[in-house]
Amino acid sequence: MDKVIRIFRSFPESERANKHYYLSLSPEQRMEILSELIQQGQPDEAKQGFERVYRIVKLNQNKRAVQRPQDLADLNQITELPAG
Repeated sequence: MDKVIRIFRSFPESERANKHYYLSLSPEQRMEILSELIQQGQPDEAKQGFERVYRIVKLNQNKRAVQRPQDLADLNQITELPAG
């Protein structure tokens, strides 16, 4: 990714340009940026974090697809857990 320096007259103008830039990126490009940032902050854990999230999402999708009463009850419990 090329680094570009731009000068803005105000913070709102800068924020609009940032928003426009990130909206113009493809989802793949956004994920690449996210991966780079995670790699910089936590080099050993970057890959593991995405795998864990993917497994949780996949589990939820499978439980919804099966539609067994126990699976649906599990999903309700998972969504009712307090954050953090």
